[in-house]
Amino acid sequence: LSVEVEEIGLAEGVCLLLMRQLVRLIMLRQGCFMEGIPVQMELEDGRARPIRNAETIAEVTAYSLPALQAAIAVAANRLVLRDTRLERSLEYFGHARYLMDVPRNESEDHSLFIQSSAFLFYWKSLTTILGDPAMRESHQTRFLQLGFPKEFWNDRVKPMKLIRDSADVAHRSLDLEAARAVVSEIPRIDLLCREVIEAYAEHLDRMAALEG
Repeated sequence: LSVEVEEIGLAEGVCLLLMRQLVRLIMLRQGCFMEGIPVQMELEDGRARPIRNAETIAEVTAYSLPALQAAIAVAANRLVLRDTRLERSLEYFGHARYLMDVPRNESEDHSLFIQSSAFLFYWKSLTTILGDPAMRESHQTRFLQLGFPKEFWNDRVKPMKLIRDSADVAHRSLDLEAARAVVSEIPRIDLLCREVIEAYAEHLDRMAALEG
């Protein structure tokens, strides 16, 4: 990432925001939680400036390098998209992925409750783009603008709303069976979120091309 600013501290802050956005965009095409850790920045005169000390890597994840390269290329091109709705949806999506990646401990109950709460953030990510029925937004028309079929809301989104309500119950009442049922449905809403965010990003790509 390369930025032009007058102060080093500002450069670090801007790069950190861009890096987080880049990683969230990459996560759309990868099947796991990812996190970017800034290590070093290079000043205009070529000097290296450490941002943070090196840390021990405790986990290793295998990737398909060609797929990861393609995801990085798409994400990098989309960094220029300045859209509040996309950025907020990606924030919710990234936090949901983080909750699903929280290390498991000996208590299955607590792990399930943490994971069930992730469903609530997936739902926020989804409705940030499509609109939330509870807020009386035009939730039954936005998806049409993104190229989804007329049955999309009733067939794929509405069932997630019912599960979202169950997730809220599980989160508030610590109902273990409800939490287990919610967690079993998370792969479906994860995929749905990725499809919707991807469709919205492609919509922004087309709009930017027309304006350009």
